[in-house]
Amino acid sequence: EQELIAGSSSDNAKSWDGINELVPNANVVKMTTANGTGAALTQRKVRKAIDLAKGMSRVFVNSNDGKPSRAILTSEGGGQEFDALLDSNQRHNDRVEVAGGFRVNTYDGIPILRTNVYGSLIWNNSASYAPSRTELLGATGSTTVAYFLNFSELWFEELEPFNTVPLATTDSQFEQADMRQTGAVVLRDTTAISMLTAITVS
Repeated sequence: EQELIAGSSSDNAKSWDGINELVPNANVVKMTTANGTGAALTQRKVRKAIDLAKGMSRVFVNSNDGKPSRAILTSEGGGQEFDALLDSNQRHNDRVEVAGGFRVNTYDGIPILRTNVYGSLIWNNSASYAPSRTELLGATGSTTVAYFLNFSELWFEELEPFNTVPLATTDSQFEQADMRQTGAVVLRDTTAISMLTAITVS
C-alpha cells in the first residue's frame, strides 16, 4: 500500500512510481497557494478535482464485479474532512460496498477510501506539485491530500505471482523463506487521475 501511493523510482531504484508521482501537473488542484498553510475543504474545489480526472464525473461500474470503478483516496483526517463537508451542506452521507465487502462513505456517489500510509502534512507550495515522499510517509503538519482515481485507467498489474522461495538453512531448528511478488502501477491515461492538496485537517 505504501509503495502504491508514495512509491518513487527516483528515490528507490527498486520501487515504481506510485500514485503521488503519476498525477500530472495539470491535474493538481490546490486549496491555497500560501506556504505552510491550508484551507478548509470546499465543494467547489472537490468538484474541480473530480472534473479534472477523466471519467470521474460519470457514474459507472466495473464490468467484472459490478463494483464502482472510481474512488477518492485520502488519509483518515482527509476522510473526516469530507464527512464534515457533507454534513455542513446537509447532504446525506451514503455508503457503498467496495471490493472485499467493505462499506465506505461516498461523495456524490464516489467511494471515499481511507489509508493510514500518510497522516497530516506541512503544505509547501514549492515548484514540486506533489508532497514529498517523506511528507507522505509520516511528517506532521496541518494539511492532507486527496487523490481522485479512475480505476478503468489505473490498476496494479501483477508481473510475477506471489510465491515463497526457501532460503539456505542456517539453523537446525528453523527454516527460512523469502516471500516475493513482482508488479507495477499502470496508468493507461494520465488524465484519469487528479489530486487535491493543502486540505486543512481540523
